[in-house]
Amino acid sequence: HWDKIPPNVHFNVLTNPRILRVSPVPWRKLYRRDFIEAFDLRFPEADVFYEDNTFHWLVLGHAALISKVDRVLFHHRRNRKGQTSASYSKRDFVGRAEGRSNVAVELRPGEDNASTDSDDTAPNSKLDPKEEDHYWQDYYKSSRMGGYLPNIHNIGMAIFSGFHYRSRSPCEKVAVGDVAKMYFNWIRSSVWIAKLQKSSQMTEKFQRLLQRTERYWHGELLAGGFDEPLLSWFPSEEKIDLSLVLPTKDVVDLLPALLMDMYDGLTRSRLKFEVFAVDDGSTDGTIRVLRDFANAHSSNFYLLESGQEKPGAGRARNTAIPLIEGEYVYFADADDTFDFAALAG
Repeated sequence: HWDKIPPNVHFNVLTNPRILRVSPVPWRKLYRRDFIEAFDLRFPEADVFYEDNTFHWLVLGHAALISKVDRVLFHHRRNRKGQTSASYSKRDFVGRAEGRSNVAVELRPGEDNASTDSDDTAPNSKLDPKEEDHYWQDYYKSSRMGGYLPNIHNIGMAIFSGFHYRSRSPCEKVAVGDVAKMYFNWIRSSVWIAKLQKSSQMTEKFQRLLQRTERYWHGELLAGGFDEPLLSWFPSEEKIDLSLVLPTKDVVDLLPALLMDMYDGLTRSRLKFEVFAVDDGSTDGTIRVLRDFANAHSSNFYLLESGQEKPGAGRARNTAIPLIEGEYVYFADADDTFDFAALAG
C-alpha cells in the first residue's frame, strides 16, 4: 500500500482510503501538535495488543491533509528483549504480521495461505518436561494477542458509532463506503493472528472472535442504512451460553475437586460453556493440575497466564476477557465452593 501512495501530494482518507492500510506504528509519522490537541487524540491505555492501531485510524479519520514523505527517517530495532515482538521469532511474528499488512488475505476451507507451527492437539503428560514447557510458553504468548481484538472494535466505535448512511450526501456515501470496505478488509487480513496460534483450539477461537467483530459492525452499518454486503468467508458462528473465568494462585489442594465439580455440574445441563483458567504465578503444583486438565478437556478449557510482572486477580481476569465468547460471563474464585448445577439452571 505504501508504494502505491504518491509522494509530496496532499490527500486525506476520503480521497485516498488506501492510507488506512499502511503500517499503523506512530514512529513512521510526524504529527502537528495543534492537530492532536484540537481533536484530543490519545493512545488507548488499557492492556491491549497493538494499541497504535486505534490511534492510527483516529488520526487518519480526523486529518484534513496528509502527505507522504518518501525518504528513510529511522531504523526500527526488532526482536529486542522487552518488545512485544521479542516473544516471537522473526519468521513467525514479523514476517507474518508485516507480510500480511500489504495484501488483503482471503482464506477458504482447504487452502493453506501460510505455514504454521500450530499443533493439532494439546500436548500430553508423556512429553519431555522441557518440550511441554516450551509448548505452553508459546501457547501463553500467542494467546495474549487477544488484546488485538479490542482494538478492532474500538476502531469500529470511532468510525461507525451513531452512523446514519441515508442522511449523507452522495459524495459522503462513496467515501464512507470506501472506508467501510477498507475496515472489513483489515478484519479479514487479520486472520494471520489466528494462524499464529499454537493450537487448533486457539486458532478456531480467534477466527470466531474476528467473525463476531465483523458481524457486529456489519449489523451496525445495515441499521444505519448501508446496504452493501461486506461479510466474508469466516466459518459459521458457534453460540456459547456461558464463559467462566477462574484465576488461580497456589490452590493445588483445592483445584482438582473444584474442576471436576465444575465440569460435572455444567455438563449435566444443556449449556454450551467454556472455561478460562488464568494462573497468576503458582509455585505449588497448580500448573501441573491445570495442564493435565487442559489436555483432557481441550474442546472448551483454556489455560492462560496473567504474567507475573503485574500479578493480581484483576489482571488475571482481564487476560481472559478479550477471548470470551459466552452470552454470559461468571468470574469464580478458585478457593471457593459453588453449586454449578444451580448456576447452569
